[in-house]
Amino acid sequence: MARSVIVMVEGFSVAEQHALASLFDLSRERQTAYVRWRPGAARAPALILVDGSSPRAVDAALTHLEDRPDLLPIWVVSCAQDEDRMPANVVDVIQRPIQWQRLLSGMDVLFASASTSDIGVDLNLDDADAFGTQPQVLESHERVLLVHQEAAVALLVRAWLGARGFCELDHVRDLAQASAELKAHPYAAVLIGADEPAPGLWAVVAQARNQMATVFFLAKHAPLLYRAKAMFHHVAGVLTPPLNLRPVTEVLSQRRK
Repeated sequence: MARSVIVMVEGFSVAEQHALASLFDLSRERQTAYVRWRPGAARAPALILVDGSSPRAVDAALTHLEDRPDLLPIWVVSCAQDEDRMPANVVDVIQRPIQWQRLLSGMDVLFASASTSDIGVDLNLDDADAFGTQPQVLESHERVLLVHQEAAVALLVRAWLGARGFCELDHVRDLAQASAELKAHPYAAVLIGADEPAPGLWAVVAQARNQMATVFFLAKHAPLLYRAKAMFHHVAGVLTPPLNLRPVTEVLSQRRK
C-alpha cells in the first residue's frame, strides 16, 4: 500500500530547490512518496532536510527540532565546518555536491517498507552559474516539451533547466501524447528521446517546427547517418551522454530577449 512522508525543507540553493521539487514529484509514482511540507498543512512533517551551509536554515531547523524532538533531521553539508551546529539526533549526513540517488536511498532507509529507489540519477548540479539564479516569471515562448519514457531523464532535464531560470517543462512519455500537447500549447523547444526513428517521429518533428519550436533529439547513440537524417528534418541537434543542455538554454535565452 502506498504511503506518503511529509518533508520539511530548510535552506538550499535555487538549483537544489528545483531538484528537490522534481524528486518529490517523481516519487509519487513509487510505493513511498515524499511530499514537501507547507505552512498550514493538515499533516505535520516527519523529516526535515537542512542546508548545513546556511546559518539561517540551521537556526530555523534547530528551532523546529526543539519544538518537535520526534522530527528526523538529515543534514546536507559542504565542508566539515557545516557540522559544527549539527544536533546529536541527525539520522544522515549528505555531502555536496548532492548525489540525489544517495539522498533518496537515505530517506527510504527511514521510511520505505519495500526496496529502495527506482529513480536512478545523479543530477550533478555543482555548476557555478546555476547558483544564485532567481526564479523567473515565465512566458509561453520559454515553454519546453520533453518526450521521453525515462523518469530519471525528466528529473535531470527539469533540474538543469530550472537551475538556469527556465521552469516551465511539460513531460510526456510517447509521441501521441506529444502531438496532443503541441496542439494544446505553444513551445519554444521540444526535446525528444529518440535512439532510432519510431513511427510518427518525423510527423511530430514537423508539427513542432510548424509552430516555430526548436527540436532536439536525446539519444544514447547517434550514428552519422542518423544525425544527417535529423538535420534533413530540421532537428537543431542530437544530444548524447553526458547530457549537456546548454544548446537548449541558449535557444530559450534568445527567445527571452
